[in-house]
Amino acid sequence: MNYCKTCNTGTPHRVAVPERSAAVCNEGGTENEITYVPLFVITGGGGCGKSTAAIELLRKSNPYFVIDAEYLGHGKGGFDTWEEYWNGVAIVCRTFGRNRLPLVLAGWIPPGLWEGFHSSQFFSPTYFLVLVSDPETQRRRLEARAVTTPDKFEFALGATVTMTAEAEERENATILDTSGMTPKQLGAAADRWILERLAE
Repeated sequence: MNYCKTCNTGTPHRVAVPERSAAVCNEGGTENEITYVPLFVITGGGGCGKSTAAIELLRKSNPYFVIDAEYLGHGKGGFDTWEEYWNGVAIVCRTFGRNRLPLVLAGWIPPGLWEGFHSSQFFSPTYFLVLVSDPETQRRRLEARAVTTPDKFEFALGATVTMTAEAEERENATILDTSGMTPKQLGAAADRWILERLAE
């Protein structure tokens, strides 16, 4: 959380002004300089390659910081709802953003849900890479996980359909079919996607 450096009341900034690298204090309306970094969210249904992409990106030296959401807590990470968990993840990302490095977040989060959290305003810009795969490939990958149940199969497959449809309606989202990719190919494709946008 970022606090106003002028009024010293412990009041957090609530109004983001990315175009001026500023945030406005709730208490007195003072603008304070704040760090805005690009955020790259690698998301998708279970079995589409999010964790694999994160692992491969972490194998190389990067001009960005990689966060795998699975390491921030098992399941909901102690939160009562997934919304509370992802809001907590957004705050963690905002904190890491103060290091002035672009952030890459890998995790199962719909773009619309992410953008609904207040902390998501403090990144500029935000891009989404939605990983998808054909149902048979996704099912086979999920079957390799001992903890996966038939209900989780159907949920994951449905999530891929839903998130693909959402990504198709967004200018800041890219869909990547990982069905025939090796882990190294997936990592290279994700890295290329990130670097192309950092160069814009």
